[in-house]
Amino acid sequence: MRISWSMISGALVLAAGLLLAGESIAADCQLKAYGSLTVAANDQEQMVFPVTIENHTLQAAFEPALSRSQIGKKVLKDIGKAPRSGYLADTVTLDKLVFGKLTVASPTLDVIDLPPGIDIELGQNVLRLVDLELDLAKGTIRLFSPEHCPDQAVYWAPEHYEFDYEDTHFGGQFEASVNGHPVKAILAPGSAYSRINISELSALGITKQGENDLILDTLEFGGIRLKRISAGTIQYNLISHESSSGTHLKPTAVEAPTLLVGTDVLRKLRLFVANGTHKIYFTVGDGA
Repeated sequence: MRISWSMISGALVLAAGLLLAGESIAADCQLKAYGSLTVAANDQEQMVFPVTIENHTLQAAFEPALSRSQIGKKVLKDIGKAPRSGYLADTVTLDKLVFGKLTVASPTLDVIDLPPGIDIELGQNVLRLVDLELDLAKGTIRLFSPEHCPDQAVYWAPEHYEFDYEDTHFGGQFEASVNGHPVKAILAPGSAYSRINISELSALGITKQGENDLILDTLEFGGIRLKRISAGTIQYNLISHESSSGTHLKPTAVEAPTLLVGTDVLRKLRLFVANGTHKIYFTVGDGA
């Protein structure tokens, strides 16, 4: 798939005095790294990485649309933990969860049936503990402490784009545009492809031909415009609190995002998600 790019005037930010090369981190930025994760697509084209729970190495995916992380029923039984009953789902509190060099003590996870190839989905209760650098072109996600100089998060390039996002039950939502129509969007690095809320297709002038063969004529966010983007669909069930993919959600009709920006788009960018300031910084490629 070929993606065409254009820049919207006035959106590029120059980081004054930031003239760094390669992968070095600015000393005055004081970014504290928590290691990195190697991300790869599994057989279901979901982007996964290793985590450690109770001395077991498991396959995990990022799901920022979740308010609470989830673990599969089968894998929980395999590691010898028992769930407890909850209102919307059974839950379990683990001793610790380790990914990268970060250890999360006593995380609580919902217990559900997850699709094949994924043992754990990390939601907002874990993801908000760190800032994330998404360098998916290299198959890498880097973890940082949220306490750092906010204007120097983009340590790899002298210029960058940036935009704000808003916390919701579906994660950090931001303003975007599909085919000239304003939409709410979230980053979805756990999905190999971008997806559109199926209930919004007619409002966006999109005709559904099949499950994963939509074409978005234009997609705009953060100061860039992309053309001819392939996408799939996602359907939210607001009554049962589940999506068609089996993901356990706690949505409201108002907060449900229209667009999930998947790895097909994100690998063209290099992004820094700053949870402390609710900002997303990015460059096209490495910004060179």
